[in-house]
Amino acid sequence: KLKNDLLEIKRKGSRQPQDSEERQCARCLKTLGLIFDRGDLCEECQLRICSECRASAAGSRKWKCNVCAKIS
Repeated sequence: KLKNDLLEIKRKGSRQPQDSEERQCARCLKTLGLIFDRGDLCEECQLRICSECRASAAGSRKWKCNVCAKIS
């Protein structure tokens, strides 16, 4: 089940954005803003991730994207 989840998330996020100037989350392809929900880089994969596609460690301010969190 975990392997299928990872493959589905990677497949969904592997689609190329229509406009190269548009800022999008690498996982859900949600359009990111310039001020609010602008996305941050995942420390592991260095992709821009929105706030909904993150998994944070308990008791820590550090986070990873959903895919990196499931892999680790």
